Amino acid sequence: MPTSRDQRDKDQARSADVSETAPTEAVPARRRLRDTWAGSVVVALLVACALAAANAALTYALVPHNTRSEVTWNDYREMSSMDVDIVYFGTSTSMRAFIPRRIDTALGTLGYNLSTPNQRLDETYAGVRQAIEDHDLATIVLGLDLETLADGSAGNPGRAYVYFKDVDDAGAYAADALQMLVRSDVASTSDSINWVFPWLYNRVGLSKETIQHNIETKREANEAAVYEETDDAAADADEVDAATDADDDDAAAAEDDAANEPGGWRGLVVSTKVYDYARDKQELLVERFDEGSQPSEGRLNVLRQIAELCEENGVRLVVVTLPWPDYQVVAMGDMYYDYTEAAAQVVREAGGEFYDLNLAKPELLDAGNDCFKDFQHLNKLGGQLTSNALIRLLQGAGEGDAAGLFYTREEWEASLAGVDFVDVGVKCNYAEGTIQLEVEGFTDPDAELEYRILVQDPATTTDPRDAQGDKGSVSRDPVDIDTTTWIEVRDWSTSTILTYVADDGREGKRAYRFLVLARRVGSDDEWQARRVAIGRLY
Repeated sequence: MPTSRDQRDKDQARSADVSETAPTEAVPARRRLRDTWAGSVVVALLVACALAAANAALTYALVPHNTRSEVTWNDYREMSSMDVDIVYFGTSTSMRAFIPRRIDTALGTLGYNLSTPNQRLDETYAGVRQAIEDHDLATIVLGLDLETLADGSAGNPGRAYVYFKDVDDAGAYAADALQMLVRSDVASTSDSINWVFPWLYNRVGLSKETIQHNIETKREANEAAVYEETDDAAADADEVDAATDADDDDAAAAEDDAANEPGGWRGLVVSTKVYDYARDKQELLVERFDEGSQPSEGRLNVLRQIAELCEENGVRLVVVTLPWPDYQVVAMGDMYYDYTEAAAQVVREAGGEFYDLNLAKPELLDAGNDCFKDFQHLNKLGGQLTSNALIRLLQGAGEGDAAGLFYTREEWEASLAGVDFVDVGVKCNYAEGTIQLEVEGFTDPDAELEYRILVQDPATTTDPRDAQGDKGSVSRDPVDIDTTTWIEVRDWSTSTILTYVADDGREGKRAYRFLVLARRVGSDDEWQARRVAIGRLY
């Protein structure tokens, strides 16, 4: 029987055999760099640098040259040595509402419009603070877009407005970014990714030709304007003098060669297009708000800070809600007044003035249907009339001087005449061959409405997409409403729903064009509002 000593000798011999046959691996004095913590840091830094380089390259290639924010801030800086009295802020609605040279001609002031598309209140605050630092301002005018008071509309320093405000000042950018971060909820939203990847939010088209053109434009550093907001960009660029009336000699003279003067157009964007209530693209603004929405306390707090900043620096703050088509106000109902009244209270408590131009009486502002370029924005005429109203308000000493120029809610609703707009919802069932229309007219909520519905002769109906190509607009119906042959589907009725049975003998994919007429019950008018709708059985 082997002893423990014998077993130990065998184990030692076996170990010696293994040592003689196994390859010998030298243990380095130092581990390879990548296997150390320092090596991991270096690898991480290299990866980060590669990602940063790729992000910088994509930003350069995709973020458009001369965006609206870039042009606005560059033109503003050209006026740095001038005695600017008034600066205007707001979103794309304010870009079209405030005509600085028109107002300057009347008041003897010098103004600039720092409004930009989708400008958030945090961004407005940063702009107001910059303008107060740059100039001995007398007045700040804010065109308040109600959407900027809703949840989810916090400022974002990755967006173009703050970036181009602070493009040459890293310290100012850091201060703006930090302030937005500590007082807003943007860091918890998907929008925050734009802080470091601006090309995700603000970019040119992704075709090879478009990207190549954008890069070449930046290399050449020319002045071709490519705005963040591209609607009517070509028309806007052709209208340097569009802010004036043909017979307004003083204002017209002030506009001459405006693009060549310091400040260029001073932030003005105009369009001569008139919104076609019957056929143009439609969107009810109330649908951008959550049902029963209330203004965000965080956004109201930023509005309060803007007002307090102006008060502390002896700057007059005038906040106005800009004109909407009447039906947009009616459609929002109580929510509209919840927002405006909350904003008015905040502004007034901090020493500012608040005016709701949607409740303005005609002697101050009569913005009819011909004053809009689309379902929200003013056109040239609308901007002129709104600027005229603002001139009158600025000539006064405060809200007391404007007493009697505004309706109450009840008075405004009672003043509405006829039907401002009729909206048509369409639901198509290809299997059953039916098209359901649901209609809604907008006017005084106490008014009773009736509707008449017609269909274009199916034998002559063409789908707008067939007539204009796959990329053509389907919201702008190409037919002439007044000369088209229409067949009555239903005579005047207060019912708001109609189901149309497509039994004209056509088969397969087909389109039907409807005309909905609306008027108040008891009216002798042929119609007071009308709307074309397309039903497609595809």
